[in-house]
Amino acid sequence: MEEKEYKHKLRRFRRRLNTEAGIRAGTIGLAAGLAAMAAVLLYGRLRYQSILLKEAGLAALLLFAVAALICYFVWLRPRKKEVIARVDALGLKERILTMEELKNEDSVIAKKQRQDAKDHLAMLDTARMEIQFYIRPLICSLVLAVVVALLVFLPFPKEEIDPLAEKNAQEMQIMDEMITILKDLAEQALINEAHRADINEIIDALAVSFTPEDSTLTRTAKIATASKRLDMYESAENAEIALKKQQSDDSSEARAEIKEMESEQKMLSETIKEMKDVMGTSIDVINLVEGTFWRPGGPSSGSSYEVEELPPEENQEENGEPQEGEEPGEGEFPPEGMEPGEGGEPQEGMEGNMNGAGGQTIFDPEQGEVGYGSVYEEYYQEILKALTEHEFSEEIREMIEDYANSLE
Repeated sequence: MEEKEYKHKLRRFRRRLNTEAGIRAGTIGLAAGLAAMAAVLLYGRLRYQSILLKEAGLAALLLFAVAALICYFVWLRPRKKEVIARVDALGLKERILTMEELKNEDSVIAKKQRQDAKDHLAMLDTARMEIQFYIRPLICSLVLAVVVALLVFLPFPKEEIDPLAEKNAQEMQIMDEMITILKDLAEQALINEAHRADINEIIDALAVSFTPEDSTLTRTAKIATASKRLDMYESAENAEIALKKQQSDDSSEARAEIKEMESEQKMLSETIKEMKDVMGTSIDVINLVEGTFWRPGGPSSGSSYEVEELPPEENQEENGEPQEGEEPGEGEFPPEGMEPGEGGEPQEGMEGNMNGAGGQTIFDPEQGEVGYGSVYEEYYQEILKALTEHEFSEEIREMIEDYANSLE
């Protein structure tokens, strides 16, 4: 065998050992990449309560490539002496190693030894050199793959939710949205800057009065108080116009000034009415459908509703008249905050701002009481109608029905 054939034969063994080194380096890189992926996924679960799959994949690819390349070129790539040693281990009994040592010798023994090594190498098949794997990195990769699968597919533990805290947070969200809408109404209203500043002062005072420690009843009372402040402000402006008319000298300038004041007062009244609608709707929501999102236009907003006719009471005829032998009003109790009277009219001195059917007052901010008894049946029909006309989740339906039944 000539020198060129010898080097070509030895190069075939080197390529096989390079393949072995590449597989070993890839195994180590795979373990490193899976370890990085598991670390990123664990970080995402603990820190952000989410699966950072994209970030974990990028980290795994990067660390796999870096670890595999470093291991191959720095550690595992076979050198010439390592190739020779592996070839001699196939039964050549260090013939190739000896030939390399005597390659510059011209003695007869050296020439005979080199020829003997070349002859044995020519008969050697490269397939006899088995590729050896690293077992530990493979085991580590398998374990890490299981860990990654668990981190990806295991559900997150459900946090224990305090029902009272959740209800309180939902009510605070409703209050925040109410304040935002009131601010928008004040900003967009066609009123003068003095009226706008006064109304914003009332809204700001209401906003800062809410605290997480407030009960539903306390929040309702605060909203009702702000509504009464708006009424008082409107009444004061009306009184100012009335006083201006009395003191007017009936000149053209005075009449023009009064006309301008009345025009501004009209816009102010419309704005205050819209704000009271929003306040009334929010009170209905936190009292009747706690925690659900709301929109203006509810029962307390003054909007008209087509309500199903209530079924007659057992002790009344279909026309609602008392049965024979029963005095009008017998067995009936006035709603809370109301004196017995005709038509369910509010007491003298009390304004029907947050009112239900027929205009009777259902909330008394002085006593802090809500008279559900006078409006329960009508509101219950409203709830049933809303449940049939709108799509709610089953959880929301159960919550609404449970709360309505608890008021009965």
